[in-house]
Amino acid sequence: MTDALITETPPEGATQLPMLYARTSTSAIQVWMIQILGDKYRTISGQSDGKKVWSEWKEAKPKNVGRANATSGAQQAASEAQSKWQKKLDGGYKTNPDDIDDVGFTEPMLAKNWSARGRRGPGRLPWRPVQGTGPV
Repeated sequence: MTDALITETPPEGATQLPMLYARTSTSAIQVWMIQILGDKYRTISGQSDGKKVWSEWKEAKPKNVGRANATSGAQQAASEAQSKWQKKLDGGYKTNPDDIDDVGFTEPMLAKNWSARGRRGPGRLPWRPVQGTGPV
């Protein structure tokens, strides 16, 4: 499997973050990528052997203009694109298509602390001896 699955080449001067892969519920391979051109970025997604969806170019606006922590439109576009890419990576997408079936580490489900629920919730019931049971 190669990154040549996306048929259209990026525009001149555009940067492209590495392609991400995931397995769909129908066992197809989902691909996702993001392109950055100046102060704009767009996403491309779809199944590896199917039609791709190209989003419109989204323009990133400069932030904090005139301040010490100002970012230009191009810096903001790169930051937003990197953030979207990282969110997909954290959501289960992989950079290598051979790794998409690896589950990796799954955190355990935590149990609730029943003793902290107080008198109203289900918790410890008072112990009452039943007649005819117990030591003789």
